[in-house]
Amino acid sequence: MPLSDPTGYVIFEAAYAYDPDHADEIQLRIGDRCWVQKPCAEPRGWLYGFNLSTRETGQFPGTYCHIFSADAGPPPIPPKPQARQNKIVLNGHMLQRFHNTMPIFCENCYDYIWGSSFDCIICTGCHLASHTNCHKLFEGGAGCPKTDAQVRRVPDEYKKPFHDWTNNDILVWVLAAHLHPYLLQIKASNIDGFRLLNMNRSQLQTYGVEFEPHQVSFLECITELKTQPKENFTNIDLREPPQHIGTHKMIEHTFTTRQQCNYCYKNMFGIIRQGIMCLDCGVQYHRSCAVYCAHPCPGNDVTRSRRASHSHDPSFCCNFNSVEIPPVMANCITAVTNAGLHTKNIYKSSGPYEGYRSLRVALNQDSRKVNMTNWSDPLSAASVLKTFLLELPEPLIPFDSYPSFLNLAYYEQCADDDVMDMIHRQLPPSNREHLKHLIQHLINVAQYSNENGMTIEELAKVFSYLVLRPREKDGKIFTENLDIQILAFIRMVRACESHFGATSLAEDFDESKWLWPEATRKDVTMRLSGTPDGSFCIRQSERCRGEWTLTVRKEGRERLIRIIQRNQNGAPCFGFREELLNFGSLEDLVLHFRDNSLEDYNSKLNIKLLHPCGKPDQLNITEGQQDMLVDQARYEELVEKLNHIKFMELKLEEQQLALEECKTLVESQTDVVNFLEEQMELAERIKKEAPTSDKSDLENSIVSMKEFLNMEKAKWHEMDDMLTKLKQECDQISTQLTELSAGVPGLTDEYNQLERLLQKNDPNLFAEKHGEDGLEEKDMQKFEVIYDTAERYITNTDLQDNFWLFDTTNISRDRARDMLQGKPDGTFFVRSSSNYPYVISMVHNGQIKHIPILQDPNTFHYGFAPPHNIYPTLASLINHYHNQSLRMHNRTLDTTLAFPYGFLEQEEEPIYD
Repeated sequence: MPLSDPTGYVIFEAAYAYDPDHADEIQLRIGDRCWVQKPCAEPRGWLYGFNLSTRETGQFPGTYCHIFSADAGPPPIPPKPQARQNKIVLNGHMLQRFHNTMPIFCENCYDYIWGSSFDCIICTGCHLASHTNCHKLFEGGAGCPKTDAQVRRVPDEYKKPFHDWTNNDILVWVLAAHLHPYLLQIKASNIDGFRLLNMNRSQLQTYGVEFEPHQVSFLECITELKTQPKENFTNIDLREPPQHIGTHKMIEHTFTTRQQCNYCYKNMFGIIRQGIMCLDCGVQYHRSCAVYCAHPCPGNDVTRSRRASHSHDPSFCCNFNSVEIPPVMANCITAVTNAGLHTKNIYKSSGPYEGYRSLRVALNQDSRKVNMTNWSDPLSAASVLKTFLLELPEPLIPFDSYPSFLNLAYYEQCADDDVMDMIHRQLPPSNREHLKHLIQHLINVAQYSNENGMTIEELAKVFSYLVLRPREKDGKIFTENLDIQILAFIRMVRACESHFGATSLAEDFDESKWLWPEATRKDVTMRLSGTPDGSFCIRQSERCRGEWTLTVRKEGRERLIRIIQRNQNGAPCFGFREELLNFGSLEDLVLHFRDNSLEDYNSKLNIKLLHPCGKPDQLNITEGQQDMLVDQARYEELVEKLNHIKFMELKLEEQQLALEECKTLVESQTDVVNFLEEQMELAERIKKEAPTSDKSDLENSIVSMKEFLNMEKAKWHEMDDMLTKLKQECDQISTQLTELSAGVPGLTDEYNQLERLLQKNDPNLFAEKHGEDGLEEKDMQKFEVIYDTAERYITNTDLQDNFWLFDTTNISRDRARDMLQGKPDGTFFVRSSSNYPYVISMVHNGQIKHIPILQDPNTFHYGFAPPHNIYPTLASLINHYHNQSLRMHNRTLDTTLAFPYGFLEQEEEPIYD
């Protein structure tokens, strides 16, 4: 019945739980009592009342409740909340909420507090600090060591404004923000607070921040510095958080993509060890936010919001207590040794970020199963090695030994034996062996410093802080001693060099590594297939008995050279010519051409013998697996999968280039719109001041200008929508490619095994597929296909510059015309020019066209016209327009750079076998 008494209240008790759908509704839990003021005309409809349990006022459904009392007084007045205090005492600590800008170390979660938007509480006596979330730190222990009489003011240095920060202040912040790899660049550039807060992406590139994700992270950290607090930092609110963290399997983690904290929804700042993550459910937090983990772990049955990039036994962020070299370190060092010793700035440059990220994910999944011969880019391996060393919970030189080893910088005259004795006495066996293995590798890298530019001094700048650094909280000590650490590391490397020297390269080049006497030409071709340039082996000549054949890989092809063997004065002599038999053994010949180019004997062979490739190891295949692996259907399936991954890589590269071009066009269109708007404002002002007789004409002009402006704005919005779409597509392709790339090493290894077995069981299969000359026939067909399917597209995107670049000779326009006369449409080459950096000469519609290539004077990027000079290398420009039409730059050139001239005109290499 209606409750229409105009006085009093009705108490409703919730029989069912109700979660609100709108902002004006309140939550009900079973047993909650809600006061509703009379008259209450419809008890079974929507009611407006006060929930005594939650202290909320709003609407709730009467059907979820029953009447507890129809004649009640007003709800009890809630007790007045106690005023929060600016200072409280916990265990003798006089705590004060603090507004700091400079980084302060939290002793509870072992992370830094920095920036205006984070809470901080600090003891005014002992200066112990923590996040507000971490206040439990102050409740344990022996209490504050300072007496009341000794309580002093917190230093003002923590409040120093950003624009007043010195370079050393910036370095401490770089550590706090987990941007460690750029310490030396920031120090060398002497960046202060004012320059930091006004930094943009192009400036970051000049300071050595090459990876785009790192640039974004750097800028996000700078933005966080400038973010103003959303509340007044006056009172301390020490809440009691729920404690479910123990049910999660939390590990310290490095996120290779941008991620947010699941509690505060802020970005995980930095590029290494940004936070912690649960191995089972994937939940992720800042260290300080982890104490507010409100839900127990649901286990690994929960559907993840993103693909896991870890294993239950991760290879990164782990302590290694065995003397066995960690697999990540061993694999990366092997990759650099095999393919990167001659790479310029191998440890100072960075390869493509996706290559680095894919290799890192693969190694973290199962580092022992990754076949590093399938990772052709040594720069990725070098970057992963540096990341691995940086992510170790404790560096190779333990924290406690940091002061002792730092003193090596001051004892230049200290004997090498004393340095080695310090390494043996102060380092645990595992650290000692790992460090010696790393230094041995660095010494070998320095042997090729005339090619790679990495001297011991340059390597020390890269590796000193990776292996020699204090605890995280001693950031100020760390940044003040960066230069001293470099000197100490150099001293340590020099001592190791004199003690055990560089690895004997002759041992790496012993006969078992490169001599394969019984092999046939097909055996060697298969063995060297897919290996880097400079790979080689020696076999007995099939044509001239008693002589030998050297096979060396150059520019993706196998080059064969006859080695003559003669007896002179009863001793064997070896060489490439009868008149120059200068070597007493094959080993002497190999060691000589390890350091000297073969071009002295063949001008086209400007290559050294770099990577020995002898008889392959026996395949690890049991008899029971033999029939399963020798399966052509599986082989074709692997080909399809690897081609799909290659296609995705190329698609991502094209999308990224299209994205850069679209960004440039949007910026140009923005300038056009801004200019027109300024002209509109100017015209309006002139109209107000113009005579009446001229106002009509001005009005018509303004109308026309407005129509033109609207048209340009429409183009602007269309370009902006296209830019957004391209960004989304790039992110989507990048995510898919990362997931696919994690399995590439295993797939490639299985592919190589199957190919060798299929070749062994049915040689005719590959003879039909590749032609009599194998790779040469396959390459000849590469440019004869029509680019209309994904599979064909895959085989035509990586043009080697030796086929199209002619920058060593002066080719005139007339000479270029003669060279291209009669060639098919799309044939091209790039030549040097006296007026431009380079010129493309090509055939289009039977005519010879010459297209100048420009270079931006600031970024040194290539293109056809500003602001489209966005290609970092000449090869990237050519490969882009190998698949994209030139029409956007010239409407009469609706064509691609299809056929490299050098490929059509390549001369046959003399074969000596």
